[in-house]
Amino acid sequence: MSLINRAQSFTLFFCEGVVENSITLKPSLKLICQAFGNHQVYACNSGNSCTVSPEEKISKAANSLFCQIISLSGRESHHFILFAIEDGIKIAQIALKKINEKSLNIPIHVFCFGGTDTLISNDLATKVEHYVFLNHLEKEHTILNQMASVNSRMQSQNSNLTVAIFLEASEIQRQTNTSRYGKNFFDVDFRKITKKIEHYFNAYSVIFLDEELKESPENGENCQLLAYSRRIQEIAKEELTEEVKKEFTEY
Repeated sequence: MSLINRAQSFTLFFCEGVVENSITLKPSLKLICQAFGNHQVYACNSGNSCTVSPEEKISKAANSLFCQIISLSGRESHHFILFAIEDGIKIAQIALKKINEKSLNIPIHVFCFGGTDTLISNDLATKVEHYVFLNHLEKEHTILNQMASVNSRMQSQNSNLTVAIFLEASEIQRQTNTSRYGKNFFDVDFRKITKKIEHYFNAYSVIFLDEELKESPENGENCQLLAYSRRIQEIAKEELTEEVKKEFTEY
């Protein structure tokens, strides 16, 4: 029996930001649905109402996601797979915090995509991964840009994470003119910068993708998620394989 036919003990969600209409949402839902063998995908977004603030829209959508997960979480060996992009990452983050506040042990795998100033920490779900192409980063994406810079240092200088963070912190300190020449290692500001960057790598799982993996939208579709279609298909295969392994173990 195929992976898809055997593995049905999960629920798929796709979280996006403001959606002008259902047509703009269809390419993303179709991509995830097909990757998982036409498995149903629940859409969660902040809508397009002009009568409430963006913050209220996100809060309402997050509460809806939270309630849906709670209502479906009672089934044995069932887990949730969340895909999120843009403001959908914030929606997922708020919902996950609500679940954690109630100490609910619900297996949730979260996959986020694209540049963002919101990152979901590893402790909020069973698995959290954030994928981004460098040209999807903007100036305001501070954490991602800093992690990307450290990652670039590791690759270009063939160094480990500790050394790359040290070099990054030194450069930040130099640019802000707070360094005391010759005493960087003992400088309080330098150590604060270093600890902050170390925290990013401990708290968040970010994967910077090779630009060659980027897919181009078809027929001029304006859907950023489609750029990540190859990785989404790989994620689906991995998740379905894990489901089959779990089924055999339980059997």
